[in-house]
Amino acid sequence: MDIPGQDEILIALLRVAEENKWDKRQLANALGIPMDSVRKWFSPHSSRRPAGENLRRVREFLGGPCTQKAPVALLWDQVVSWWTEQHRFPTVDALAEAIGWTSTALLECLQGKASPPRLVVERVAFEAGLRKPDALGAAELRRRVRRLHRLLELLGDDLGWFRDANVEGRNLLRASLNFKDVGYYATLLMSLAEEEHFQRWSALTTYKPRESSC
Repeated sequence: MDIPGQDEILIALLRVAEENKWDKRQLANALGIPMDSVRKWFSPHSSRRPAGENLRRVREFLGGPCTQKAPVALLWDQVVSWWTEQHRFPTVDALAEAIGWTSTALLECLQGKASPPRLVVERVAFEAGLRKPDALGAAELRRRVRRLHRLLELLGDDLGWFRDANVEGRNLLRASLNFKDVGYYATLLMSLAEEEHFQRWSALTTYKPRESSC
């Protein structure tokens, strides 16, 4: 069922993405909404539109009239202003270590060459004293951890099925998967075991997975 104003909301999201030079994956990260959902909103082959909790998130993200700059972008403007005046962190490396991100990516964002993910914005804003600790989204973090546990259970079940299937079944799987993407997600998941490993993976990995067509 269509909800009044949905087309205007999508237009506003596109405007925000264009202003921040975001692709759909970066927009999804900023919204805190799964990439697949955001992709379907803008697909000419899908009738899916923001609804329920996702609609609430989008409206909260836009924070008012469609012509306004997104709250996350406004907050980042404050962060950049703070960075030029602060004396707490002597280098970008020191700030990057404090928030658990790579210094190269952080420097590009501070210089306006790239747009930071929403979580990075909130972490730096917290270090800058612009946000309280509860702004870090503890509830969202717990929700995503639970969902990832569930996804791993489903993945294990399906992989076990293909392990025990016949060769035709595995050939069908091979033909339908992009194994570069599989390698990307597998190594990302393994890197999350330790922060040092993740930082090394993040610094060295240049591959970007393609958008899902499922």
